[in-house]
Amino acid sequence: MRNVKTGLIGVSILGLLGCMENQPLNESNLTKNSSIVDGEIKGANVYVNTNRTVVNPENLPGLTKVSGIWGTKTDWSGKVEIVTWDCSGSGNHADVSCSVDNSYVLVGGGAWADYGTGPGALLTSSYPADANLTTWRATSKDHIRTSYHTLHSYAVGMRLKDGSNNYISRSVVFSQMKVVSQSSSPATSWPEAQAYLPSGYQVTGGGGYVNYGTGSGNLLMKSAWYNGGWKTTSHDLINYSPATITAYVIGIQNPIPGFVGILVANPNATNNSTITNAGQIGTTYFDYSDGPISCYGAESLGDGTNFRFLYKMAPYLGGGHTEVVNDKDHVRASSGVLFADFITMETRRY
Repeated sequence: MRNVKTGLIGVSILGLLGCMENQPLNESNLTKNSSIVDGEIKGANVYVNTNRTVVNPENLPGLTKVSGIWGTKTDWSGKVEIVTWDCSGSGNHADVSCSVDNSYVLVGGGAWADYGTGPGALLTSSYPADANLTTWRATSKDHIRTSYHTLHSYAVGMRLKDGSNNYISRSVVFSQMKVVSQSSSPATSWPEAQAYLPSGYQVTGGGGYVNYGTGSGNLLMKSAWYNGGWKTTSHDLINYSPATITAYVIGIQNPIPGFVGILVANPNATNNSTITNAGQIGTTYFDYSDGPISCYGAESLGDGTNFRFLYKMAPYLGGGHTEVVNDKDHVRASSGVLFADFITMETRRY
């Protein structure tokens, strides 16, 4: 279990999430320049539910208000509800955990290292932080060049309605879900891992975590649905920094007690966005109208000699069922190809 060290006492992050789930932490709760006990992130600013808010406030288009929550997105049947929470924190290295509300189960998430006009900050993880499916965690870092930035961690929560339009309890939905992880070994410059669910489960989301230990950094290149599971890859850049990587996949199985119909999780991928000029920032949007997005993923491919890295896999803030992904080359110029990969959720149409 990860622990955040403070000046007075060690506080369990997962324990803290349970009591602070719906409240942002104030600045006094931030641990600056801390080292995670198990060596996950060295020198990171650690934030838990800081600046927590629902993505897409009421003044943006394409949204409905359900049970007092603006930003709720539903499928065609109105029985599948998705809400995305955004938590954020800043640093040269940042570590942000974000929770869904108590009545929701975490089905996926995303991340965005917003470096503004700086030289660039890149993702090193975006993944489910606990087996109880309450929290999404993201980490990021600058690399070679100093770049103070703001990291957003997006936690996507789902709840379902029964045939009488009443909400099915979280515990019932969670009982039909599973999260599986798989780590690579040994540490290499270019690690990759795939995680797969047992037969009968379908993928609602997934993520990846890069463990580069005390090295200079190994950076996320892919976190996406792959052959019925989830695959993640990363690479070091300029400085040799071997790492292991862990892939996570979240799944759900039918039938779900009380849910009328069959819940379907649809993996989707864009046609690629080709970045032909080295030094460009790649951007891909993709809108999918048949169901709300439960998880944000992407894949960045370089030119075969140098590399491009992910810094955004996130909801589009203009509303609708839309993902935006961004990648960039860094220090060394590289053209490449960028893909947006995501999962949508809906009741099966008969």
